[in-house]
Amino acid sequence: MEKLTDRIGVSLFPSILLGIGAEKWGIRTARDAQRLLTRLHDAGVSSIEIRTVSPDVAGETDGLRRAAEVAEIADRILSCGMGITVHGRMTDMPFDAWAANLLPVWEKARPTQPFFPVTVHPIGRPTDADTIAYNAALLARLSEGASRYDGFQICLENERVRRGLPEAVCCAGCAETGRRCASPVAFTWDFGHYYFNMAVRKGTPDALPEADFLHRVRHTHIHGLCAERDMDTHYAFPSPGVLPPLRAYVDALRDAGYPGVYHLEITPAPEGTDSMEGFLQPLCASVRFLRSALAEKEQNA
Repeated sequence: MEKLTDRIGVSLFPSILLGIGAEKWGIRTARDAQRLLTRLHDAGVSSIEIRTVSPDVAGETDGLRRAAEVAEIADRILSCGMGITVHGRMTDMPFDAWAANLLPVWEKARPTQPFFPVTVHPIGRPTDADTIAYNAALLARLSEGASRYDGFQICLENERVRRGLPEAVCCAGCAETGRRCASPVAFTWDFGHYYFNMAVRKGTPDALPEADFLHRVRHTHIHGLCAERDMDTHYAFPSPGVLPPLRAYVDALRDAGYPGVYHLEITPAPEGTDSMEGFLQPLCASVRFLRSALAEKEQNA
């Protein structure tokens, strides 16, 4: 059976993976992007999440859209011997239109990975009931379409309850949303978002998601929280603040038979690092930190 320490992933922006518009992090060309991926692979990373791929719709400005660029990124990742996951967007579009720039990537990844997780966030509505009903309808449509493609898995991600988002975007709300769908639904468990909701908001740091959620987790997002910035998230490990209880969360997933990647979702310094080494340092430190936690679990299993 594959070791936990062989299942570590990292999220990267499309601009970084293309080597276009990422100069402030020392990645200026496609060759730089290839070198970066090679360095991450050598550091023990086995999977890359493309963060974010949006549907190719006129007027969209955030995230990657063009199918040719998504395919170029996929080829680059696969050439380094790593798997691919995608951070997408929830939508009311028909599946085939929404997934037009994802299906070629799914096709490329099929020979080397058993499933292809695509993470989407729930969309907040005025009430919890409205949020669950609305997202269940969208998710049912996407999941029904995805079921025609072997291993293509839509994963609903728990969110932080903040900025007007209702309680229904948390793990319990995601689980209820999944129960409303006729097609099987999977989840992405964001450790940092969950810990924010349970420890910071509710004062219950030892809480775990319900079994109905845990048994359907197919992807993870792992990052620290920064106490100095109002518990902002997506920080590297060890972060300047609060860490989710990695060992307890990994135990919960192992008990539930989790088959996926332990995936670091870390946002690079917005002010830039000027060099690839500066960009890699917190990422590689986080990989080492996560590997140490996973190795400890393997030794004690």
